[in-house]
Amino acid sequence: MNLKCRTMYKQDVANIIFGHAASASASMQALRREIKRCRELRQKLKSLSSNDRVHYYNAQQVQLLFEHFGINTEDALF
Repeated sequence: MNLKCRTMYKQDVANIIFGHAASASASMQALRREIKRCRELRQKLKSLSSNDRVHYYNAQQVQLLFEHFGINTEDALF
């Protein structure tokens, strides 16, 4: 994927991926559950960040998550 991703709040990423969820907190919970379930995804996300206790994902993490969930970056970012 050669499309440029950008830094995004975790909640915004969760809402894009799990937009069908009943609320923003439900979409965040679903995203956290999926990351916890998939060891490979969790390790890759951790390797791309120096601090996992922030409220955003950097551009590389956003791209990784969108690729994992099969989301077209062009549609998701704008």
